[in-house]
Amino acid sequence: MTDRQSRTPRQPATGRPDPRRAVWNAVYVCLVLLIVGGAIFIGLRAQAFRLEEARANARTEAQRVTSHLVAQLASVMNEHALTVRAVAAVVRREPDISQKAFEEVAGDITGSRRDGILNIALLKGSVITRVYPYERNARAVGADVTYVHAQLPGLNLTRRNRTVTQSGPYKLVQGGKGLIYRAPVLIRDPETGRQRYWGSTAVVASLDEIMTSEEIAAITHGYHIALRKLDQAGQPKAVAHGDPAVFQENPEAVALRLPFATWEIAAVPVGGWPARSSHESRIWALTSVLTGMLLLLIYVFQRISRQREEAQRHLIKAINSLNDAFVMFDANNRLVQCNRRYRELYNLPDGAVRAGTPRQDVIRAILERNSIADAEGKEAQWLARRLRETRLPFSETLRHLSDGRRLRVTDVRMPDGFSVGLHTDITDLENARLRAEEASQAKSAFLSTVSHELRTPLTSIKGGLGLVLSGKLGTPDARLRRLVQIAYENCDRLTRLVNDILDMQKIESGRIEYSPEPLELMKMVERAIEANRPYAQRFGVRYVLEATPAAGAMIEADRGRFLQIMDNLLSNAAKFSNPGETVEVTVDCDDEECRIGVRDHGRGISPEQQEKLFVAFSQVDASDQREREGSGLGLAIAKRLVKDMGGRIGLTSALGEGSEFHVIFPLYRQPQAKGATAA
Repeated sequence: MTDRQSRTPRQPATGRPDPRRAVWNAVYVCLVLLIVGGAIFIGLRAQAFRLEEARANARTEAQRVTSHLVAQLASVMNEHALTVRAVAAVVRREPDISQKAFEEVAGDITGSRRDGILNIALLKGSVITRVYPYERNARAVGADVTYVHAQLPGLNLTRRNRTVTQSGPYKLVQGGKGLIYRAPVLIRDPETGRQRYWGSTAVVASLDEIMTSEEIAAITHGYHIALRKLDQAGQPKAVAHGDPAVFQENPEAVALRLPFATWEIAAVPVGGWPARSSHESRIWALTSVLTGMLLLLIYVFQRISRQREEAQRHLIKAINSLNDAFVMFDANNRLVQCNRRYRELYNLPDGAVRAGTPRQDVIRAILERNSIADAEGKEAQWLARRLRETRLPFSETLRHLSDGRRLRVTDVRMPDGFSVGLHTDITDLENARLRAEEASQAKSAFLSTVSHELRTPLTSIKGGLGLVLSGKLGTPDARLRRLVQIAYENCDRLTRLVNDILDMQKIESGRIEYSPEPLELMKMVERAIEANRPYAQRFGVRYVLEATPAAGAMIEADRGRFLQIMDNLLSNAAKFSNPGETVEVTVDCDDEECRIGVRDHGRGISPEQQEKLFVAFSQVDASDQREREGSGLGLAIAKRLVKDMGGRIGLTSALGEGSEFHVIFPLYRQPQAKGATAA
């Protein structure tokens, strides 16, 4: 089976281009382009909406301005029409009015507010006979307007229609453009009794002064204004005021309709209609921020996805690099992943380890290959038991394969329902363990045999040497006694060595026995000191038991083993002390435990050497085994005995200051008698 087939379908083979990655990259690119394009579209739409809103607001404001302007101009022009009609009414009653009287009448009618009126004239027929004000317009008296071709149409219109008319604009002599309002003067004919045209009154008003008045200037502030007259057919004439280009800039236009004329007024904001929204920068800033956030979110998502896929690839590589067989099933007991070692271990076909394969099908495939020696002849029962084991939170079983290999199968179910299995080939390990056990048993048998074989002759030799030293067989000379004494001491030393080896062998094999009983601590310590006092005297050392309030304290321990521990500590303290020194023995108890300390004043032990003290066959220095008698087993045996009896052992030491070994045992409490009650 190939490496790719061992992987889940979600993970392509290493070294090959991942088509899903290419698809996802294309999706990410399309998504980025879609977001950027969408952001630009939304920004443009928002900008267009804001621009339309700004233009609509500008149009509304322009409409307000033109409406006010129309009202103001209508008021002014109607005022002019009323003025010319009022003067005509006076003349109708007094056609032969004098110049002075005419000026008085015109002055009274116009008052202090002229509203752009330059002069007022009286025409008899087509000849000017009276003017106001006279000083500025005296030269016009006697002039016949029929010779002024520009004014003739207006004069004829007044004569024909016999109503107030407005003509112009005309170029004024004093500059600028003006309008002429005419009202007919009709006089009753005495002969016929009918009204006949006698002449007309005329009011000349400056269009420029009208448009630059304070009222209109206030209304049109911020706007370009243009006026043009419309003929009776509604067609525009030349622009009377303002820039003709205003009518080409899509202006806000409104008609001013008067009884005597129709005007078209156009208004355009200074600077033109809004080309950009005032919110444009904010729209694009907000669009950019939102787009950036979306792109950052996509980038983070893509990065996390890639990191996850990369981690998954590394995980699969790591799983496939394991020397142990690895398998994973999901919460529905379907195969998620297995490595090459799993397939090789059970010689599984390709179809058995495809992702999604049910666990029971995988196990059946293993059984069909006759891989499991434990399941031969009972495959159904083995399969059922195996499926039960996989439902446990944790299980560890040994499995024997048909080819003789042995496996340790560990299954762990995770909180999410997924389970992983690790199948470790422990054949070599088991073989090594068996060989080690056989070697240990052979060693133990050898040591036991040798120790017992040494013990018997040593006992006999020691007994015989003791008889010689006792003098019961005669008194030996000094030289012979010295040689026998040396032989007796070495025999005793060998006996202790054999006993230590036997104890260590029992400890390692777990065959050492204890008989715990309540012991009075002080008595046991004193007994141990007395038993070791002759040994200490050989080195010129004496034991001192310091006063302590521990009298009567009880511990629970094996009597012989406790004395063995104390013998070891006391003999070591004497052995490593200088002649003439003392070894202090202290006993301290509290409400929970008792501490026995043995302190010497020898050379001390370095921290590095302290770590090796409780290891079998080790001493402070290897040379100590030659300079100081001992096997290096005493402290190792003492540590195990103390631990087995519920205590602990330790030491404190410094070079040049000596050492203190201590043993701590729990304080023994007498069990309360059955049925006893508290006082």
